[in-house]
Parts: sequence; structure tokens; C-alpha cells
Amino acid sequence: MATFKKYKTKKGMFWRYQVCIIDPMTGKKRFKSKSGFATKRDAKIAADELEKQIHTGGYSQASDITFSELADMWLESYQLTVRESTFSVSKSMLKNDLLPFFGPKKIANITALDCQRAVNYWSQRMVTFYRRFYLLKRILNYALNLQLIDRVVADAVIVPRRKKTDSSKNFYTKDELQIFLAYAQKIVDPQLYTLFRLLAFSGLRKGEAFALTWSDVNFAEGYVDVNKTTSFDYTGNITIHDPKTSSSFRKVYIDHKTVDILKKWRAEQARWLLTKGINTLNKQQLVFSTRNNGLIEGAHILRKMAEIAKKANLHRITLHGFRHTYATLAVQGGMPVKELQAQLGHTDVQTTLNIYTSVTTEQRKETADKYTAFVNF
Repeated sequence: MATFKKYKTKKGMFWRYQVCIIDPMTGKKRFKSKSGFATKRDAKIAADELEKQIHTGGYSQASDITFSELADMWLESYQLTVRESTFSVSKSMLKNDLLPFFGPKKIANITALDCQRAVNYWSQRMVTFYRRFYLLKRILNYALNLQLIDRVVADAVIVPRRKKTDSSKNFYTKDELQIFLAYAQKIVDPQLYTLFRLLAFSGLRKGEAFALTWSDVNFAEGYVDVNKTTSFDYTGNITIHDPKTSSSFRKVYIDHKTVDILKKWRAEQARWLLTKGINTLNKQQLVFSTRNNGLIEGAHILRKMAEIAKKANLHRITLHGFRHTYATLAVQGGMPVKELQAQLGHTDVQTTLNIYTSVTTEQRKETADKYTAFVNF
């Protein structure tokens, strides 16, 4: 049912109509209006034509759908196809980076220039800007598949060159690791020291270490059984779930000293939690936990790592840097690549080769001598 209203401008009196449309995709009401009619009769004729198109399916609502509304529809389907942690990251990027640019814009009115300006802005402020760009393209491709638009204007964007990150600094040499752990043993509590030692001497991912229970630790044979990991879900809470790939399910072998450090920590943890009335004999008791025996996360740990690095006069690394450190030192120590692949839980050995065979300064210095020794003249 259309409604009509007369209004006044400097040019005289005019009529406007408004038609209510029920969006079949969202079930929400929309209102389509048009102004500038000289008479009510003219406005009624135009409104009747619009209502006729709506009832016969000849009217396309693509021009009325905003980017924000389309994104909500896309998220609803996307959530069913990925892990909660992946969904949470995409939802966060959409909210913080895409909606400020495109949220209220109608899909049909988004231009290639709009997309270019957004990508240029992101590229100047974040290293992973291309992830925002790919997310934008996925949503616009979704609109294309729904026949809401006839082309993806983001395809015309000139993507800025990615800024190179110096990931070569995100690990410690053998001497640096020794210094870090020595300072850590003095500065932080036994739980964090044990965590740092385990990460550096196993190659575990941080989520895999956070999810470990004591039933996963085989002290007799010297390994930990990796069968779960942690991540943030779309509500921002930490959860335990299966590893992402089948190759992530694995036995990760550890040295005798690390086993002894874990044994010592288990005894200390039992005494510590007993004072809070918590029985650690439960098979699901976490190896590393908060003061309330809950799942830990990395923010507090990173602050402690920064404190240790500053006092030890070392550069800072991330928690993932311990995994990088393990892989680099393992290669230096002569561990075969296939063994390293199994220890790290990579599906493809090329991943191991591409990411984790960093060459330290010490190795670079020996390059010339190695070549001369081989050529021998």
C-alpha cells in the first residue's frame, strides 16, 4: 500500500510517494520513495507501476541493499563453513575495517574508486591489509552470485605492494635462547618458565601447549600427545577444539631435561592448586592454567617475555618465535627435514622448508669455508 505526501519547496508544491517492500532475503521491511511529482495523480501512477513490478517480480531490490545488510547475510552462511576462530577474525575485520568504509553504502552504488581508497588506506596502516581486501572481494562476489550486481568493482583495484616484514628476527640463536631461559628462570614463576622451555624444545604451537592436559604427557617415553588446541571463538572466549589438520595430531618428542622440568612443575602445580581446593588428579587437568585453573591466553605472557628480553638485553620475539627458534636450531643441528615436518605437524614438507629454514648470522659466516672445503682448490 502506497502513501502520498504533499510538500513545499522554493519551486512550488510537489508530491511524494512511499511504498513498503518486504525483502524476501531478510524478511525486513523496506521503504521505496520518490519525490518531484507535480500532482498526486502522477505520484499515484508511478507508485502503482512500482507495486505492479514488485508483485510480478520485475523489480530488483539490489539498489536498496546496503553493504552492511549484505555482509550480515554473508556472515550467516560463512559461519557454517569455517572454524570459530577463523570466523571470529573475519567478523572482527569486517566490523573494524570494512563497515566504516562501506557499511551504509548501497551495494549498487559502490564504485571501484571506493574500493581503491579503502585498500590504499589499509595498506598504509596495516601489514595484513590484503586480508581486508580479499574479504571485501568475497562479499562482493557473494552479491554477484545472488545477482544483486552484475560485476565486482573491486576487481579493478590496483593492489599496493605488500610491506615486507622482518620475520628473520622472530627467533633466538642457541646462545640467545640459553640467555633468555636463564633469565626467565630467575624472573618469572615456574609455570611460565616451564612453558617457555617446552615451546623452545618441542616446536609446539602455542594453542597446542595451552590445551595440553597431564594425560597428554608421556613421561616414560618422553613425548606429548597433541590432540587438541585452543583459540578464540567468535564471542571472544577461549575454547578447546580439534587441531586444524590431520597432520597436527601427532606425538611431539621432548628431551630428558624438559621432561624433568615438566615433572617438577606438575608437583608444584598440585601444591599450588591444592591451596585453592582444586584436585589436580583429574585426567583433564591442564598443564598450564590461570590462577582459577582456567585456559590461559597470550597477552600476559607476552608482557613477561618483553620484560625478560629487556633485562637480558635481547630482542623481543613472539610466542610463535619459540617454534621458529626450535625449527631453526633443529636444522642447524642436522635434523632431517622429514623428521622436523613430523615434529612440527606440517601437512606439506614444503611449508617446513619455506618457513622454518632461517639462516642465522653464525651459519652465514661459515658459508665461504664450507664452499672452499667442498671444492678443495
